[in-house]
Amino acid sequence: MRGGDMLAYGWLGPFALQFGWFANLALWPALFAIASYSGRARRWRPWLGGLLLLLFVNSLFFRAVASDAGWHPVVAYGAGYFAWMAAVAGSGTALILKSRAVRQAQEPL
Repeated sequence: MRGGDMLAYGWLGPFALQFGWFANLALWPALFAIASYSGRARRWRPWLGGLLLLLFVNSLFFRAVASDAGWHPVVAYGAGYFAWMAAVAGSGTALILKSRAVRQAQEPL
Protein backbone atom coordinates (compact mmCIF):
# COMPACT_ATOMS: atom_id res chain seq x y z
CA MET A 1 0.00 0.00 0.00
CA ARG A 2 1.46 3.33 -1.02
CA GLY A 3 1.54 6.40 1.23
CA GLY A 4 -1.21 8.19 -0.69
CA ASP A 5 -3.52 5.22 -0.29
CA MET A 6 -2.74 5.12 3.41
CA LEU A 7 -3.56 8.82 3.70
CA ALA A 8 -6.85 8.36 1.85
CA TYR A 9 -8.04 5.26 3.71
CA GLY A 10 -6.35 5.76 7.07
CA TRP A 11 -9.51 7.02 8.72
CA LEU A 12 -10.74 3.42 8.58
CA GLY A 13 -7.89 2.43 10.90
CA PRO A 14 -9.95 2.29 14.12
CA PHE A 15 -11.74 -0.76 12.73
CA ALA A 16 -8.34 -2.50 12.93
CA LEU A 17 -7.36 -0.77 16.21
CA GLN A 18 -4.90 1.47 14.35
CA PHE A 19 -5.42 5.09 15.38
CA GLY A 20 -2.15 6.57 14.13
CA TRP A 21 -3.75 8.20 11.08
CA PHE A 22 -5.47 10.69 13.38
CA ALA A 23 -2.07 12.14 14.22
CA ASN A 24 -2.29 13.79 10.79
CA LEU A 25 -5.26 15.78 12.04
CA ALA A 26 -3.56 16.67 15.32
CA LEU A 27 -0.25 17.62 13.73
CA TRP A 28 -1.38 20.98 12.31
CA PRO A 29 -2.77 22.34 15.61
CA ALA A 30 0.36 20.99 17.29
CA LEU A 31 2.63 22.96 14.97
CA PHE A 32 0.54 26.08 15.65
CA ALA A 33 0.76 25.50 19.40
CA ILE A 34 4.54 25.05 19.25
CA ALA A 35 4.93 28.38 17.44
CA SER A 36 2.31 30.24 19.49
CA TYR A 37 2.70 32.11 22.73
CA SER A 38 -1.01 32.78 23.20
CA GLY A 39 -2.84 31.94 26.38
CA ARG A 40 -5.34 29.65 24.66
CA ALA A 41 -2.63 27.42 23.22
CA ARG A 42 -0.96 27.19 26.63
CA ARG A 43 -3.89 25.29 28.15
CA TRP A 44 -4.16 22.49 25.62
CA ARG A 45 -0.48 22.18 24.70
CA PRO A 46 0.33 19.28 27.12
CA TRP A 47 -2.88 17.42 26.22
CA LEU A 48 -2.17 17.62 22.52
CA GLY A 49 1.43 16.56 23.09
CA GLY A 50 0.28 13.54 25.08
CA LEU A 51 -2.23 12.64 22.37
CA LEU A 52 0.46 12.78 19.68
CA LEU A 53 2.78 10.57 21.73
CA LEU A 54 -0.02 8.03 22.30
CA LEU A 55 -0.74 7.95 18.57
CA PHE A 56 2.99 7.55 17.94
CA VAL A 57 3.14 4.52 20.23
CA ASN A 58 0.07 3.03 18.53
CA SER A 59 1.75 3.47 15.13
CA LEU A 60 4.81 1.56 16.29
CA PHE A 61 2.71 -1.62 16.31
CA PHE A 62 1.39 -1.26 12.75
CA ARG A 63 2.29 -4.63 11.27
CA ALA A 64 -0.55 -5.55 8.86
CA VAL A 65 -2.93 -3.81 6.44
CA ALA A 66 -6.52 -4.94 5.95
CA SER A 67 -8.02 -5.15 2.47
CA ASP A 68 -10.85 -6.93 0.69
CA ALA A 69 -8.65 -10.00 0.31
CA GLY A 70 -7.75 -10.17 4.01
CA TRP A 71 -4.77 -9.03 6.05
CA HIS A 72 -1.44 -8.33 4.38
CA PRO A 73 1.74 -7.99 6.44
CA VAL A 74 3.82 -4.84 6.18
CA VAL A 75 6.99 -5.97 4.42
CA ALA A 76 9.04 -2.75 4.66
CA TYR A 77 8.65 0.82 5.83
CA GLY A 78 9.67 3.64 3.50
CA ALA A 79 11.41 6.90 4.27
CA GLY A 80 8.05 8.69 4.45
CA TYR A 81 6.96 6.50 7.35
CA PHE A 82 10.07 7.32 9.33
CA ALA A 83 9.80 11.04 8.52
CA TRP A 84 6.16 11.00 9.63
CA MET A 85 7.02 9.16 12.85
CA ALA A 86 9.80 11.66 13.59
CA ALA A 87 7.42 14.57 12.99
CA VAL A 88 4.73 13.14 15.26
CA ALA A 89 7.10 12.16 18.07
CA GLY A 90 9.08 15.40 17.80
CA SER A 91 5.94 17.55 17.85
CA GLY A 92 4.50 15.72 20.83
CA THR A 93 7.73 15.99 22.77
CA ALA A 94 8.15 19.67 21.84
CA LEU A 95 4.64 20.47 23.05
CA ILE A 96 5.20 18.84 26.42
CA LEU A 97 8.61 20.44 26.89
CA LYS A 98 7.31 23.86 25.87
CA SER A 99 4.38 23.65 28.27
CA ARG A 100 6.79 22.80 31.10
CA ALA A 101 9.15 25.64 30.15
CA VAL A 102 6.31 28.18 30.00
CA ARG A 103 4.96 26.98 33.35
CA GLN A 104 8.41 27.26 34.99
CA ALA A 105 8.95 30.74 33.54
CA GLN A 106 5.68 31.94 35.07
CA GLU A 107 6.41 30.67 38.58
CA PRO A 108 7.59 33.34 40.99
CA LEU A 109 11.14 33.04 42.23
